[in-house]
Amino acid sequence: MKKETKSELNILMNKYGQSLAEDKRRQEKVKAGKDIFLTEFKRLRKKVIYPAMKSVGNQLKKRGHEYWISEQEESVDSEGNRRNAKITMSIFPTSAHPSTYGPENTPSISFIATRDKKKIWIYGSSRMPTGEGTAGSRGEFSIEQITHDTVEREALGILKEIFDPQA
Repeated sequence: MKKETKSELNILMNKYGQSLAEDKRRQEKVKAGKDIFLTEFKRLRKKVIYPAMKSVGNQLKKRGHEYWISEQEESVDSEGNRRNAKITMSIFPTSAHPSTYGPENTPSISFIATRDKKKIWIYGSSRMPTGEGTAGSRGEFSIEQITHDTVEREALGILKEIFDPQA
């Protein structure tokens, strides 16, 4: 191989190697940011969201209704599909027997950590076993925007749809 060709090839390979190293550093930085977000979400779920949901749920219980709070960690299934970390409050009004509720017709509110966007998506459903109600996104929020008041306000919105749908 000519000396000039070998020199150009070495320069080219060095640049490529540097580019790969920079890409790897960028990817590690992005992953670290996502990991920090998930850690913050776990803290928020434990210190803010869960206690606020429990407070609302206890008020419902005083009126004879039931509620469950469930938590899910982020995971990846065998097909590579990601399940986001979340916390969900399911609400069981006394107007229907608990056995009539299924996943598609149980009123609920969920706070879902979307790792890639570093946002918390709020999903709410006022669907009842009778088929009445709606479901959908309630918005996307930053970690800083989720407070005890935010959780109570969003839960109250779902409760209004369940208990006073004409309002």
